[in-house]
Amino acid sequence: MTTTEIVQCQYDGSNAKLYYNLSGNCAAPVWVEHIGIVGDLSLADTDDKQQVNRRGGRAIKAYNPGDTEIAITGTQIPQANYQGFQVINAAKKGGKPRHFMFLTGSLSNVNAFGYSGHFFNFDRSVSAPGDGEMEASFDLQPAACVAAACEVKAIKVLSIGTTSDWTQNVISS
Repeated sequence: MTTTEIVQCQYDGSNAKLYYNLSGNCAAPVWVEHIGIVGDLSLADTDDKQQVNRRGGRAIKAYNPGDTEIAITGTQIPQANYQGFQVINAAKKGGKPRHFMFLTGSLSNVNAFGYSGHFFNFDRSVSAPGDGEMEASFDLQPAACVAAACEVKAIKVLSIGTTSDWTQNVISS
């Protein structure tokens, strides 16, 4: 249900979670929270813009939305025997895409939202500063040519532990 009131003015960024599916079955996932995330965890959700060209010239450019680009980026503890690290790093060239879920809150946070589906990881860089902790980067992007149940889609937590597809361009009443 939509409200005109802001229930929580500040929403701590550390509430965002990244989960991976241990079951290998997109229709019946077994979600495990990646507890090795350090630093920022980000979701990029942007649309390409396609300029509309019209004859006669215009003083102001006009656009239509193009394709949507989704990316989940962040840093993790580079611990080779930690399952979360292994799952993210296995989703690379020569490997296969893995099922991930990004949420703005935990699975117990009703109305948390994000994306779920098969992603490839396009960044496995490791930062080893002279002073400070070592971190490994990741850049998860939607995988092509996956089963329909595994395609990346917007989701929302409906009840504790239960997500559903979410149509973001619809204002609920």
